Amino acid sequence: VNTLAPQVESGNNIIEMDKEDKAPGPRSGDNLVKMDENDEVFDLKIRQSCKQKVEAIRHIADHLEQELAANNFNHIICITNNMDRLFTMLNDIEIAQNRRRHNPI
Repeated sequence: VNTLAPQVESGNNIIEMDKEDKAPGPRSGDNLVKMDENDEVFDLKIRQSCKQKVEAIRHIADHLEQELAANNFNHIICITNNMDRLFTMLNDIEIAQNRRRHNPI
């Protein structure tokens, strides 16, 4: 019997949950992201897209730091209130990392 791994929706993508530790594995649309033997992405378009998203996250983090330095707390609250999914994902990442540290393969 072939069972499908549990899936979690993340933004516009669906990520497949790893059967061993329930850590999300990367997915792009309906296709798995191609990984090499070192679990690194070798699709250049996906790599570039991910790089741009990381830069965008850095940009908003820098903006929030500037607003914090200027004591613009209401602005920070408005932005972070719209980032609930981000904080959920950060918590999920931390849980998966802690699980891996305590249960190495």
